Amino acid sequence: MSPEARPGTPELMKQRRELLIADNNNEAVRLMKGLITAIQEEDIGGAFQSLYEFRQALVLKTALERKGEFDVADLMEYAEVSIDSLELNHEALSSLKGKEHFLAELTALIRIMDSARFQGELASSKLSKSALACLGRQNPLLIVQQKLFPGFDLADESAKLSAAEVGPIKLNQCFAALYNSRTRLEEEMESLVESIATGAVEHIPMQIDYLLEAIVEEINERGGELDQDHILGHLRNALGAMVLSERKGEAIRQACLQKDSKFLQFMASVQERMAEPAESEFEELRRNASMILNDLICRQVDLGEDEVSEAWDAANNELNQARIELAAKPGNKEKKEKVTQCETILAGLSQPKARSEVVVTQSGTKPDDDLVDLIETAFKRRPRFELFDDDLEE
Repeated sequence: MSPEARPGTPELMKQRRELLIADNNNEAVRLMKGLITAIQEEDIGGAFQSLYEFRQALVLKTALERKGEFDVADLMEYAEVSIDSLELNHEALSSLKGKEHFLAELTALIRIMDSARFQGELASSKLSKSALACLGRQNPLLIVQQKLFPGFDLADESAKLSAAEVGPIKLNQCFAALYNSRTRLEEEMESLVESIATGAVEHIPMQIDYLLEAIVEEINERGGELDQDHILGHLRNALGAMVLSERKGEAIRQACLQKDSKFLQFMASVQERMAEPAESEFEELRRNASMILNDLICRQVDLGEDEVSEAWDAANNELNQARIELAAKPGNKEKKEKVTQCETILAGLSQPKARSEVVVTQSGTKPDDDLVDLIETAFKRRPRFELFDDDLEE
């Protein structure tokens, strides 16, 4: 197991998060300086790249501070602290004179992007979720105006600018900057979804590895704990929050509904492998990740339905609560016994079928022998990165 992947004590993890938060604060100041430079140079692409990276820095800080999500007030405060930390000399301030109109153009572009169309589709349908988040009307440009252009009415002046007045060149520069702004996790999910939509399912096992690697990177960046539960939870959240364009969603749905659907064959083949015991923790992780992917894709395109078992759900919820209580008091004998008792009760109940299992059963799809072999080989392959102790075994 690599040193950064090894779980530390709560004290060490807290110290690491504090160091990462300090680094993050410095990074926020650097990104704010980049935004100011882009305004000085009237660089549309640079300005929107800085706005995107600045917001992502706050996403990271919020995760490091274990605050869940941030709101507009947090974003404004983050921007204000960062700009106040800048030491703009006389030359820098002088170079900002006359840039009010450019600031208004940037603000107008944020408004225009909501309804702009590129290649026949809404721009918003082509952007990543993290890029779309930059199009909020409350954004760091307001703080830039308050601090550096206090007498300028940004809201009024930007509202006067139409798409035609801003011009197609600047619209395209803005769109290009936002289109190329996405996290690595979003990139990997997009590639995986493309393989499903086009029927290139033989690529999915390797893409699942890329997806897991991106998740591990993200958890490490946030000073989180690396274990299977946290990784799979992160995967569920990412896939559950994924926004498919109408065109891509319909392509996946049709790929699932057509006769001899490659993706349904992939789902059936994964289920076939799940029936066999895993030989390593990483193989188990890959299998579980594949099942989560299959279930959430079915949910995204409204295929099948979840099988309900109130008894199993109640027992599973009780087990999760018992585990949370044990984590709060790791050495407590009573809490350990409660977890064991809950695990025993749950093991005696029939787990309801996942949505992908319902879809495969209803369609009558059978596993594909070649896909089963490909999945088995891929899932047993030595991982691209070390995570569990048994990854090191030859």
